[in-house]
Amino acid sequence: MEALALHHHNIEEVDLMFCWRLNDSCVSNLMRSCCRLRLVNLSFIFALTDITMIVIGECCKLLEHLNIKGCWRVTDRGI
Repeated sequence: MEALALHHHNIEEVDLMFCWRLNDSCVSNLMRSCCRLRLVNLSFIFALTDITMIVIGECCKLLEHLNIKGCWRVTDRGI
């Protein structure tokens, strides 16, 4: 993930579904460095919280589709 965040700033789609070892810090770093993301699938990454949702809202201004199905730690506040 670190290499992806450091070297691929122009990606527009990322599918991390079922990547259970990821957490807020890891995903947030990717979102901060890939501001051109339009489609993001984070479904069933159980460690994600509202922190990641805040970073996505701040950094991914071109976002068209976000899938967070099964991310049960994300609350209404994060959405």
